[in-house]
Amino acid sequence: MGQIKLGIIELGYREKTDSLSIIEQIINYAIEVENRGFSRFWLAEHHYTYPNHPFSNGEILLTILAGMTERIKVGTAGTSISLYSPYSTATNFKMLNNLYTDRIDLGLSKGIPDSKLIMKLANENLNVDTSFKIFDDNLKSIVDLFNNEEKNLKEHKLLIPPLGGSTPDLWYLSGSYRSFDTVIEHKLNFCRSIFHGTGREIKFSKDELLECKSLYFEKHGQYPEVALALAVYIGNTIEEATKKVDDFVAETKANSREAFRIIPTTIDLMHEMLLSYQVDFGVDEFIIYDFAVTNDAKIKNAELISEKFNLLALA
Repeated sequence: MGQIKLGIIELGYREKTDSLSIIEQIINYAIEVENRGFSRFWLAEHHYTYPNHPFSNGEILLTILAGMTERIKVGTAGTSISLYSPYSTATNFKMLNNLYTDRIDLGLSKGIPDSKLIMKLANENLNVDTSFKIFDDNLKSIVDLFNNEEKNLKEHKLLIPPLGGSTPDLWYLSGSYRSFDTVIEHKLNFCRSIFHGTGREIKFSKDELLECKSLYFEKHGQYPEVALALAVYIGNTIEEATKKVDDFVAETKANSREAFRIIPTTIDLMHEMLLSYQVDFGVDEFIIYDFAVTNDAKIKNAELISEKFNLLALA
C-alpha cells in the first residue's frame, strides 16, 4: 500500500456570495491546495441556473488557475465535449498545455445541460438521443487531432499549434468500468466517480479494474493513471457531518436538483476510509469534492487533509 495522492474537484458553489467573488475564491483555493501538496485541481463543467453560479465552461478560468500556480496539475473534469467543436477543444487545450508545461488535464465528460436551448445553441444536432454518439465522434476527433499531427498537416492542411508541442493528459470520466475498452483504444487515463448516481450501490470492482489495466498494458506497454472521485462533508463529529448531509439530501429532493452521494465523515474517519478504499478499489489517487459551502471552510479542510495524509511529502 503506497502513499495516497489526493486532488480536488471544484463545482463552483459557495453560500451567500456573488459569482465574481466566487471566482476570486476559487483562485485562492487552488493556490492553497497547491501549497498543501495536492496532486490536481479540476473544474467541473455544469450549466446550473442558480444566480451565483460562477462558470459554465472552465477553460477560461483554467488559464488563470494555471498562471497563478506553479506545480499542481490543473484541468477540467470534465469538459462536455458534445457541446463544442473538437477543433476548438483540441486547439485550446494544446495551447494551454504548452503555455503551462505539461500541467493540463482534459477530462472528457458525457454530460449535457438540462436546457434544450443550450444544447441547440451549442450544437443543432445535440439532444438526449444523440449525445452519446456525438460524444464518441468528438472524442475520436480530438484524439486524432492530438496524435496525428503530421498526417493532418500534410493531407488536410490542418494544424493544432504549436507544431510539435505536447498535448494535455486526457481523462475519461465514468461511474463504472463498462467503457474501459474506449480507454484502452485511445490510450486515455481514467477517473471513476462514486458521487454521481445516489440510487446505485457502490461496487468496488477491483478485479474488473485489474483486468482492464492488464488489457491496457498488453496494448500500450504501460498502465493508465486511474483515480477515484468522491464527495465528502468533513465535520468535527460524525453526528454533525451526518446531519449536514441529511439536510442537503432533503433540500435536493425538495428542489428537484442534481443529487450527489456525499459521504459524512471526520478527518480521522476520512483517513481510515481512504486507506481502506485504496485497497478495496485498487487505486492510489483520489479526487475529492469537499461539500463545505464557504471558501474558508474548504481551505481549512485542505489544511487538515494535507496534514493527516502527509501530502507535502509527495510535493
